[in-house]
Amino acid sequence: MKSSIIRGFFLSLGFVNPSLAAPLKVFILAGQSKAASIRKAHEAAAVRPEFKGSVLFVETRDLVRKAEDSPNTGHGDHEFGNAEIYFLVGDAPGKGILKLQSN
Repeated sequence: MKSSIIRGFFLSLGFVNPSLAAPLKVFILAGQSKAASIRKAHEAAAVRPEFKGSVLFVETRDLVRKAEDSPNTGHGDHEFGNAEIYFLVGDAPGKGILKLQSN
Protein backbone atom coordinates (compact mmCIF):
# COMPACT_ATOMS: atom_id res chain seq x y z
CA MET A 1 0.00 0.00 0.00
CA LYS A 2 2.63 2.53 1.08
CA SER A 3 4.74 1.90 -1.99
CA SER A 4 1.80 2.31 -4.38
CA ILE A 5 0.76 5.61 -2.76
CA ILE A 6 4.25 7.06 -3.08
CA ARG A 7 4.65 5.76 -6.61
CA GLY A 8 1.26 7.23 -7.59
CA PHE A 9 2.22 10.61 -6.14
CA PHE A 10 5.46 10.75 -8.11
CA LEU A 11 3.81 9.39 -11.25
CA SER A 12 1.39 12.32 -11.04
CA LEU A 13 4.35 14.70 -10.92
CA GLY A 14 6.11 12.96 -13.80
CA PHE A 15 9.06 11.79 -11.68
CA VAL A 16 8.53 8.08 -12.34
CA ASN A 17 8.16 6.38 -15.69
CA PRO A 18 4.78 4.55 -15.63
CA SER A 19 6.29 1.63 -17.54
CA LEU A 20 8.66 0.83 -14.69
CA ALA A 21 7.69 -2.35 -12.87
CA ALA A 22 9.51 -1.60 -9.62
CA PRO A 23 7.80 0.64 -7.06
CA LEU A 24 9.48 3.75 -5.76
CA LYS A 25 11.51 2.87 -2.68
CA VAL A 26 13.11 6.09 -1.44
CA PHE A 27 12.54 9.81 -1.87
CA ILE A 28 14.35 12.66 -0.12
CA LEU A 29 12.83 16.10 0.37
CA ALA A 30 15.48 18.76 0.98
CA GLY A 31 14.50 21.80 3.04
CA GLN A 32 16.48 24.52 1.36
CA SER A 33 13.60 26.56 0.04
CA LYS A 34 13.46 30.14 1.24
CA ALA A 35 9.67 29.82 1.42
CA ALA A 36 8.69 28.56 4.87
CA SER A 37 5.42 27.16 3.52
CA ILE A 38 7.26 24.88 1.09
CA ARG A 39 9.68 23.66 3.77
CA LYS A 40 6.79 22.95 6.14
CA ALA A 41 4.89 21.07 3.43
CA HIS A 42 7.95 18.93 2.65
CA GLU A 43 8.52 18.19 6.31
CA ALA A 44 4.85 17.33 6.86
CA ALA A 45 4.81 14.97 3.87
CA ALA A 46 7.88 13.14 5.12
CA VAL A 47 6.30 12.30 8.50
CA ARG A 48 3.05 10.91 7.11
CA PRO A 49 2.61 7.33 8.33
CA GLU A 50 2.13 5.91 4.83
CA PHE A 51 5.53 7.30 3.79
CA LYS A 52 7.44 6.02 6.84
CA GLY A 53 10.67 4.39 5.75
CA SER A 54 10.36 5.67 2.17
CA VAL A 55 10.38 9.46 2.39
CA LEU A 56 12.77 11.57 4.44
CA PHE A 57 12.96 15.32 4.97
CA VAL A 58 16.51 16.68 5.18
CA GLU A 59 16.97 20.25 6.41
CA THR A 60 19.62 21.95 4.31
CA ARG A 61 19.10 25.67 4.96
CA ASP A 62 21.78 25.73 7.64
CA LEU A 63 24.33 24.45 5.14
CA VAL A 64 24.19 27.62 3.06
CA ARG A 65 27.15 29.89 3.72
CA LYS A 66 26.95 33.65 4.13
CA ALA A 67 27.56 35.89 1.13
CA GLU A 68 30.73 37.32 2.67
CA ASP A 69 32.16 33.80 2.94
CA SER A 70 31.60 33.15 -0.76
CA PRO A 71 33.28 34.20 -4.02
CA ASN A 72 30.28 35.93 -5.62
CA THR A 73 28.57 38.01 -2.94
CA GLY A 74 26.01 39.52 -5.32
CA HIS A 75 24.69 36.26 -6.71
CA GLY A 76 22.41 34.98 -3.95
CA ASP A 77 20.09 32.93 -6.14
CA HIS A 78 22.97 30.59 -7.01
CA GLU A 79 24.39 30.26 -3.51
CA PHE A 80 26.89 33.06 -4.08
CA GLY A 81 28.94 30.86 -6.43
CA ASN A 82 30.08 28.81 -3.45
CA ALA A 83 30.91 25.22 -4.48
CA GLU A 84 31.01 24.10 -0.84
CA ILE A 85 27.30 24.88 -0.53
CA TYR A 86 26.48 22.73 -3.56
CA PHE A 87 28.53 19.88 -2.11
CA LEU A 88 26.96 20.08 1.35
CA VAL A 89 23.41 20.45 0.06
CA GLY A 90 23.93 17.49 -2.28
CA ASP A 91 25.66 15.38 0.35
CA ALA A 92 22.87 15.75 2.93
CA PRO A 93 20.19 14.00 0.81
CA GLY A 94 22.74 11.34 -0.12
CA LYS A 95 23.29 10.62 3.55
CA GLY A 96 19.50 10.56 3.96
CA ILE A 97 19.21 7.86 1.29
CA LEU A 98 21.81 5.77 3.10
CA LYS A 99 19.88 6.26 6.34
CA LEU A 100 16.63 5.07 4.75
CA GLN A 101 18.31 2.09 3.11
CA SER A 102 19.90 1.00 6.38
CA ASN A 103 16.53 0.89 8.19
